[in-house]
Amino acid sequence: STAGFKGKCFFMNYLWIDIDTKTETSDTRENLKSVIKETKQILNDIMLNYDLQENNFRVFYSGNKGFHIGIPSALFGGDKFGSEAIPTIAKIMAKELTNRSSIVDFKIYNTNRLFRTPFSKHDKTGLYKVIVSVETILNQDVDKILTSAETCVNEPVIVESSIVNYKLKELFDKCCGKSGKEFDLLETVKEEH
Repeated sequence: STAGFKGKCFFMNYLWIDIDTKTETSDTRENLKSVIKETKQILNDIMLNYDLQENNFRVFYSGNKGFHIGIPSALFGGDKFGSEAIPTIAKIMAKELTNRSSIVDFKIYNTNRLFRTPFSKHDKTGLYKVIVSVETILNQDVDKILTSAETCVNEPVIVESSIVNYKLKELFDKCCGKSGKEFDLLETVKEEH
């Protein structure tokens, strides 16, 4: 997405899930310890329910209080799908994948919401947005994440996204079907304001 963009989007490379702790303190380590447990649970649930592996995700530590989990759209056919309703479809799919978790930011699914650029420094914490492995999150290795974020050193992660996952494809198709109704409602709300 692009800040200030008023048009429509048609494709996505990744389905992004933005995880943020709701109990932010001034201590970055405590924020990370809090959110990593819930991020681990979300990843475990997605892997278990949709037969995904650790190498099916691209995960960034945001440099502050959360993680950005990316699922390559090639895994569910989203890379070959064009629609003006992509933000709505992505939002519905993220809600389904995370069981509407209270730590997921569902406000990001529009055409002008931005994630900070990877490897950029967070103004408040001075930490970089870096790639972390799913294994590091599953092991809840806060020290490894913070060291990477302090030095802007990314973990080597190879993301596998060439084989369609039929459980995810079925979910994507279901979300596309649901999006028509929700997309129409969103357009109506925009027109009224």
